[in-house]
Amino acid sequence: MIAATPIHLGRGYTAIVHRSPQARSYGYPQTLELRHRRVVLQHFFGYGETLYVHATDITGDGVRDVLAENYTDGSAGCGTFRLYAGPRLREAYVRRDCGDTFSAVLTPAGLLTWRAISSSKDPKTDGYIHCCWLRWLRTTRNWVHGRLRITARDVVAFRAVPHQ
Repeated sequence: MIAATPIHLGRGYTAIVHRSPQARSYGYPQTLELRHRRVVLQHFFGYGETLYVHATDITGDGVRDVLAENYTDGSAGCGTFRLYAGPRLREAYVRRDCGDTFSAVLTPAGLLTWRAISSSKDPKTDGYIHCCWLRWLRTTRNWVHGRLRITARDVVAFRAVPHQ
């Protein structure tokens, strides 16, 4: 296993990604460990091409929370998004989706997600399998009273969606 440089989250918390150099037919074995000092709080194992980690404090406790995207496969950029937040960095959100119909960003204001509205596919691109939705549902989730809660939803145009 190859361990990446630990990401310091604050107050003795770290995130570490381990990845095997040996690929399998279904991707690389990879692990995300969330630790407080030497104690492993969360341990996610999966197979995939890449495990992206984004860290921002959304709870206001001085510890950066973690959004992990386990990109597994496919021309649509499919994978699983997991948010670890709050005391002991518990799993607060999970979604399996694809990059051509979903996007997620962790900001100090919370978790923002965008999901393509399937009925809004541009008729000029109807033959293309991976594009062109004109409207997206944007959902804002904030940390409220110790839980991740939906605080806003609205429909936005494609140009307002951050694609990763």
